[in-house]
Amino acid sequence: MPNPTMSWDKASLMELGRKHWKEFQPTKYRRLQSMHQLEPSLSAAVDLTLQAMQDDREAGYSQYEAWEKNRELFLLLPEEFGLDKEEPDNPA
Repeated sequence: MPNPTMSWDKASLMELGRKHWKEFQPTKYRRLQSMHQLEPSLSAAVDLTLQAMQDDREAGYSQYEAWEKNRELFLLLPEEFGLDKEEPDNPA
């Protein structure tokens, strides 16, 4: 279901991506931050997402459908491998 408060402007999407990367891609986030490449990388990811969305809009998708189809390609990346939010059971 569409989020009625979703904003499609670049600044809002960069903030969304920043929060997402910090939580789900912490190694990448810290590496990019230490290399002073976090903001340029977020900007590029947003640009690629918006361009893919625009292409889909021109093909007849709704704004939300285009977002759903493209958001995980460049911006809302999957959780980093090995990132476990819960402590594993102690077998001892």
